Amino acid sequence: MNILLIGATGFIGTNLALKLSNGNDKLFLLSMKIDNEYKELFIDKNVEFIETNITNETNFDSITKNIDTVYHLFCSCVPANSNLNIKKNIINDVEITINLLDSMVKNNSKKIIFISSGGAIYGNNNFAPNETTPTNPITAYGIQKNTIEKLLFMYQYNYGLDYRIIRLSNPYGKYQKPNSGQGLISTFVYNAMNNLELNIYGDGTNVRDYIYIDDAINGIINIAGDNSLYKIYNLGSGKGTSINEIVNYIKIYVNSDVDIKNTDKRISDVKSIILEISRYAKEFGNPVNIDIEKGIKDLYKHLKEKYGK
Repeated sequence: MNILLIGATGFIGTNLALKLSNGNDKLFLLSMKIDNEYKELFIDKNVEFIETNITNETNFDSITKNIDTVYHLFCSCVPANSNLNIKKNIINDVEITINLLDSMVKNNSKKIIFISSGGAIYGNNNFAPNETTPTNPITAYGIQKNTIEKLLFMYQYNYGLDYRIIRLSNPYGKYQKPNSGQGLISTFVYNAMNNLELNIYGDGTNVRDYIYIDDAINGIINIAGDNSLYKIYNLGSGKGTSINEIVNYIKIYVNSDVDIKNTDKRISDVKSIILEISRYAKEFGNPVNIDIEKGIKDLYKHLKEKYGK
């Protein structure tokens, strides 16, 4: 097959591209900027790089020509700041996605895999949401993810374009850039190993469902396969870990003397999100092979190798 990965140089995109490049498919990696360090990861691989701005003017007609499957990982905002420009951060990615879908239909592409959000899509809940739980996003980021999900259903209904939606929890691990606006664990590990303080919004009791990136990538590829039974899957660990627990692990495995700073909580932060993952588990088995402690230790090792600390 010919596979197009949009958002290829991001955290998830890099790990997914590396995994897919080990197969027999031709891989087209699209991003706004692709540097030589990234390209060196794919030496002797069946890979083609497409470097272009991703806007509502992007020529997806030519990009999706002869493409069988598209992985849609592109997003122009992050949850924490998406409400600063609600109109732009909802309309921008939705319009880009519509143009992409129109081109896929025109070029008879077969399937699109969309990485949605297992946190922002559901909003605040006092229980673990499953795939049938009503979606009530509290950020523009979550609303645009939700809107794109509805568009995929519409394009499948009207044009037969197959799709899978992956409501991913909080992935962490290698190739995630610290202090990029996303990735609390990566940022905290990096800051701790450099004797920088850890900034916690609120009292540290917020709970998230964390999944190591290798487990997340394996799950994405399982769901993307032709034998998956459903269109929408939650993908996470199914377990909750608070920020304070993350800090305790970092004190054990990275730096016992790290400084903590608590600041005012952000209204855009969901208090607790733990995904209900039985749909995935019944079909593919437990997605978790690397627990949170081992994941933090592996990430610390990776960051030391990359940043020399």
